[in-house]
Amino acid sequence: MKRYEYHPYHIQRVQTLLSSDYATRVSFCRTMLEKHQEDPNFFDRILWSDESACKRDGYLNLHNIHSWQLENPHEIREDRSQHQFMVNLWTEIHNGCIIGPFELPATLNAEIYLDLLQNHLPILLEDVPLESRRRMWLQQDGCPAHYGRAVRAYLDETFANRLIGRQGPVFWPSRSPDLNPLVFLLGKTNSISR
Repeated sequence: MKRYEYHPYHIQRVQTLLSSDYATRVSFCRTMLEKHQEDPNFFDRILWSDESACKRDGYLNLHNIHSWQLENPHEIREDRSQHQFMVNLWTEIHNGCIIGPFELPATLNAEIYLDLLQNHLPILLEDVPLESRRRMWLQQDGCPAHYGRAVRAYLDETFANRLIGRQGPVFWPSRSPDLNPLVFLLGKTNSISR
């Protein structure tokens, strides 16, 4: 194979998309490009948010882990434990700065999410200038906890027409974690936690 200049490539695992997802993703990207053309600093105004459950036992692909040595060091990695734990982290990125993470209970519901927005997010944003907070857009995915009645009322009041989400003026497409820059950070955090 090397003689024919073939190279080994690994298949990437990605989330399954429905046929209807492609049009909504393209529409979202067009909307974001329009916002950027209207305001070149638009992306700096977005508070990108996401949560990630970090577990002790996660998927481990041994094929991608190598140890280059002269002799076999017989390295091991403990992979299973009778003692389980899970940490649910909520993190944001705003204007290139990481905000958080903030630890959430294992199960997120609308009441807990509203408490986060009302009581903890303002503290997490203390170092962000007031004018930036007034112009800030909130991005959130389609998690059901993000759309309880009280949460919606609070978001409508606090972020007015500055919401990127399932019910915002800018629609966040379903099954689109790859459009959120936090996916890369939280993926790394999750792999480190194991």
